[in-house]
Amino acid sequence: MPKAQSEAKVPPTRRSEDLNKERFTFVMCSLVGHRVQVQMKSNTVIEGIFVSCNPQSASEKEFGIHLEQARELPSAHRPSSDIFPEVMIPGKDFVALTAHDVPTTFSDHEAKKKKIEGFLTDTEIRERKGKPGVHRELVPWTADGDHAPPHAKHGVSLTLEDVN
Repeated sequence: MPKAQSEAKVPPTRRSEDLNKERFTFVMCSLVGHRVQVQMKSNTVIEGIFVSCNPQSASEKEFGIHLEQARELPSAHRPSSDIFPEVMIPGKDFVALTAHDVPTTFSDHEAKKKKIEGFLTDTEIRERKGKPGVHRELVPWTADGDHAPPHAKHGVSLTLEDVN
């Protein structure tokens, strides 16, 4: 009788619980710096920048997440809340965490960086280079040559100052 195909065996030091914990940690690390939405048990949604997570372990009593620049999103009953610099949300208080367009490998991250070329909006610049909550001074755009707006080519000024 032929020998049955042997299944791949995991070394005793690497149980599936450890692998799942490693996978969870990888996903949580991938979220750092990305905008997330947290669905609370009270049906409110909090949006903010994911900063860290406190995984439940023997030394830590409870799982939780840490957001910066967080706010409660508007609902049918109330407007959006003020922005809070930091928010700690215990795991027992939320039911879901959602994030979009999060690269899960280094090559995905590099491809996303290379994809963004050319003209960037203020929002895109802020997401790439800015620190949440820190204001930066905007510099006015001045056109030259072929990129000048139509009114500039004909000597028309669009300033708000009185011309004498």
